[in-house]
Amino acid sequence: MKKDKWFLLQEWVASQLKPIDPHTRSTKASGAVGESGDVRNKCGLNVECKCYNQSSPFKQQWLEKCQAEVPLHSDKKAIVVTENKDGKKVVHLDANDFFRIYNEWYKVFYQGIL
Repeated sequence: MKKDKWFLLQEWVASQLKPIDPHTRSTKASGAVGESGDVRNKCGLNVECKCYNQSSPFKQQWLEKCQAEVPLHSDKKAIVVTENKDGKKVVHLDANDFFRIYNEWYKVFYQGIL
């Protein structure tokens, strides 16, 4: 059985949070009357996953350019901050970088580890 892209994304996000909460999982009936959010977790995140076959106002090449400017063997993380016409600011970063940072942050602040 072929799985939908949105479901695969939710499963990937859940796998990234399992080091913090081994019971993290994709929610049942996501977007329907079922559970709220797309990934059930005790990690302090309310996760909404979106898959689109169209480009968004954010341009991936902006992040790629920023990533290319990070020196080799550097701990720096590339981020792009955008602001829309209404002044709403959004931070964009690679999902792997986000989950790496979040897992480290969680260990330090909630588990006193590191």
